[in-house]
Amino acid sequence: MVRVRPGESAAMASDLFGGARRFFHSAQGSPEQISGDGFRRFSTNEEAQQYGDRVWGDSADRLPTDQHRAVRRFTLHSWPYTSLSRAENPQRLLERLAGDSKLRGDLLELYDGRLPTLSELRHDTALLNEAASRPLTAGVELHRSLSRVSFMKHYDGSDPRSLVGTLQTTSAPMSASLGDPPLNPFRLHLLAPPEQRGLWIGRSSSHPNQREFLLPAGTGYHMKAAIPGPMYSWDLYGRLIPGV
Repeated sequence: MVRVRPGESAAMASDLFGGARRFFHSAQGSPEQISGDGFRRFSTNEEAQQYGDRVWGDSADRLPTDQHRAVRRFTLHSWPYTSLSRAENPQRLLERLAGDSKLRGDLLELYDGRLPTLSELRHDTALLNEAASRPLTAGVELHRSLSRVSFMKHYDGSDPRSLVGTLQTTSAPMSASLGDPPLNPFRLHLLAPPEQRGLWIGRSSSHPNQREFLLPAGTGYHMKAAIPGPMYSWDLYGRLIPGV
């Protein structure tokens, strides 16, 4: 486990792994290239896009119609699926969301001008899990950009380093990306082994420039390190666990 004090660079943190610098970004923030660990990383977003297109191609467009529709909805607005999966009373939450003018608009946009039922959202979630059931066949590093980490288990509410050593499990399908994630206070970097299941969405996403990759609900990952960055940002590092 690596817990880095403020002021320590990512390069210093990697040295704590016995020189395994490949696991982290460099002190300047640019990705390290592939090394002996067998995981593919990308020096530019263009390289990441090209890799996804070459290895997985238009796999999302070749899904059955109902799965393809569910994937398009998820890439447009993923928050309803995630929020409802974490709720103690999903039906009550859905009713509250439908009463909020902004959030109601998102729900209407997802379902062609009508409000979805909880059953429909759960059915879409099952379709997303089916769509994201393909093994990667090659190890890659995936990334997520997060505005908060308060939903993660064992977080102490103030210090992201409290997450190091924990096992996290997604309650809903989870979107990640190849290449650099959008800017947010928290950046989660995940090593995905070849056995990990998922779906390259790529250019088929509602946001075709985000190099999107879908992981199924129930995906588990061990949190390996938390490194403070500039402007109160954090880089979190983990490894996906196939079959968890």
